[in-house]
Amino acid sequence: MGTGIWFIVIGLIVWGLNLGVFSFWKWSRDWPLIFVLIGIYLVCESIAKRLKRKKPDKRKVKEVIKKLEKGEISPDEAIDELKE
Repeated sequence: MGTGIWFIVIGLIVWGLNLGVFSFWKWSRDWPLIFVLIGIYLVCESIAKRLKRKKPDKRKVKEVIKKLEKGEISPDEAIDELKE
């Protein structure tokens, strides 16, 4: 979906340039700015994904390891508990 939105935005910009809507923009000079903006968007998206990742609680990990060592749960059950 994000790629489609970028194509729409770029298409609207090019169309606006052809119609003279953006008189301050000179396509032959400023077109590399589109790549810079796309790069900024991709970097911000990557950072946002990293921040949203759920990190396991250290106490919960220790409890699951103790249960595994005691033989109270299987490795598959431990994985399920850590995914919760």
